[in-house]
Amino acid sequence: MCIVATKVVCECCGEIFRRVKWNSRGSKSVVWRCVTRMDTPSKCQARTVKEDLLHEVIVEVINSLIEDSDYLGTLEENIKEVLNQKNDETVEDVDDQLHELQKQLYHTTNEKDEYERIAEQIYDLREKKQALLIANATNEDKRRRLADIKAFLKGQHIGLEEYDESLVNRLVEEVRVKEDSIELKLKTGEIITVEK
Repeated sequence: MCIVATKVVCECCGEIFRRVKWNSRGSKSVVWRCVTRMDTPSKCQARTVKEDLLHEVIVEVINSLIEDSDYLGTLEENIKEVLNQKNDETVEDVDDQLHELQKQLYHTTNEKDEYERIAEQIYDLREKKQALLIANATNEDKRRRLADIKAFLKGQHIGLEEYDESLVNRLVEEVRVKEDSIELKLKTGEIITVEK
């Protein structure tokens, strides 16, 4: 199995890494190389990383999370924080304000300045409502991701012995290859750097 290609990113140029099969003098190996370096070597000097090393680093990080009982507590706090996040105004509040302004707009059709002022407020409230809907959807997505990760870590009593692609998809947002380390950004927001 291989890491989802869009998750492995080059620190030098920001491009993704591509999985490449090498066959050198009868010795086969799988490595990850920056797309820019493969296409135009002079534009990026990012290192080539063996797939086994990437897998090893990811398993090491996930195992450290499983073994760290404090991490589960921190994750629980993050979930509570996301669940308790509330916007100052709800979508219903904005809908109520819009309804009231629309009534006022109807009554002021003959007063041009007042009509334009109310129409502008309605426009602003519609934008605000859209922003609230997006924020609510984003928070719901965060809640689901954090709860999923928490459930996995809580149910995992022993460390991983080998790399698991589906687990990486659930836990890892990005793998950033640096000159002398590999940095994992988890879907919970934490960034863990492993010197390799």
